[in-house]
Amino acid sequence: MTPLDLFFTLFFFILGLCFGSFYNVVGLRIPLKQSIVSPPSRCPKCERRLSVLDLLPLAGYLFRRGKCANCKKPIAILYPLMELLAGILFAFAYLQYNTQPTELFIALLLISLSIIVSVSDTIYRRIPNAVLLTFLPLIALCRIIWPVDFWYSYLLGGVLGFALLFAIAAIKPGAMGMGDVKLLGVLGFGIGWQNVLLTLFLASVIGLAVAIVLLVSGKVKWKGAIPFGPSLCAAALLAFFCGDRLLEAYLSLFIQL
Repeated sequence: MTPLDLFFTLFFFILGLCFGSFYNVVGLRIPLKQSIVSPPSRCPKCERRLSVLDLLPLAGYLFRRGKCANCKKPIAILYPLMELLAGILFAFAYLQYNTQPTELFIALLLISLSIIVSVSDTIYRRIPNAVLLTFLPLIALCRIIWPVDFWYSYLLGGVLGFALLFAIAAIKPGAMGMGDVKLLGVLGFGIGWQNVLLTLFLASVIGLAVAIVLLVSGKVKWKGAIPFGPSLCAAALLAFFCGDRLLEAYLSLFIQL
């Protein structure tokens, strides 16, 4: 890695931390139809307005040792985790696509959507239409104007992603929320129809693994609702970054047999 690559990797990591902090606010406020600008961020326990130090992405959490400076109540670990995850993914996206500006921009859009949805769905079990309608035109226009593959493969990805989960929701009511249905439709525009199928498979595996861990740990009961949005987002990012390699590895198992 050249010094310039190292500089930009660090730059995208810090950029991801900052955006991750903002995406926490978006994911927390949009489902409640609150402004993402005002009022300023406050401790949810004692309502103390957060200081500049508190607002420093990740660093503020570490400096305060995960507790509010005023009431000493613990700060949810979800927030610094989302900031750190955004930072890592932004840096990884740069390393993967620094010579492909369009793919880099798409990657950042998909990461951003995934962080917001993961926060919202984890906290409220909701995926707001406002978030999906913000990212849909951006992703779709990029894929139509600057397609890496044939542009209609991305259009088909969006349609297929929506149709597959809609069919599941229609066949078995309650098995799939409409937020998940629309989410995979939006993700499909970014990853293409081949990766939609891979995403659905990976999301099922990830969702099952998460459910088993939560059930064993006693965090949820058998009939408890487990958000599927984060699993869809994680699977879509895996398919986007590693889809070709995962498919090759999978197909090679059959070739060897």
